[in-house]
Amino acid sequence: MLNYTNLQSLHSDRIFYLSEDVSENSMGNICFELLKFINFDIEEDKIKKNYYKKPIKIFINSFGGSVYDCWSLIDIIEHSTTPIYTYVTGKAMSCGFLIFLAGHKRFATEHATLLCHDVSWSMSGKYETVKNNIDELHRIKKDIEEYIISKTNIPKQDIYYWNERAKDWYIHSEDFERLGICKVIKDKKDMFLEE
Repeated sequence: MLNYTNLQSLHSDRIFYLSEDVSENSMGNICFELLKFINFDIEEDKIKKNYYKKPIKIFINSFGGSVYDCWSLIDIIEHSTTPIYTYVTGKAMSCGFLIFLAGHKRFATEHATLLCHDVSWSMSGKYETVKNNIDELHRIKKDIEEYIISKTNIPKQDIYYWNERAKDWYIHSEDFERLGICKVIKDKKDMFLEE
């Protein structure tokens, strides 16, 4: 049972800043807090007519990390009935980039850098274990590619081009809007958009 009295003191802020590596611990913390806000809004919406769900803002400055753990946050954002906006200040790389793409509205500062690259995995063990891990790696790779394509205007062949060459693809603000990634923040009012 949520303690809405304690939550009310947080209710006016609704701002998160992800500056750590994407890990089980960092995702667990942010997911737990997000779920509190989302559930709060669901309950308030049941009892208040025309209840306004104030957007939650997640600011990202992360090199990325664990793919499995990033999906936990992405799925919560995507299924949230409360609007969740994502912002990049600094960098959103690898899993940080994937999390950024989940935002219902997305923004980045002019000096932000995004990075898209192929998945990596250290493997060792018996033949069957390695074979099984390779199958899982293929599945993860396919999921990530399909996700990026569904969220942006990045052509499929561009993703394949960078992945096949095992290179990091750095994306800068001059290409954000053209590639359908996000709006570039040029006006200070966009930084704390409420609509």
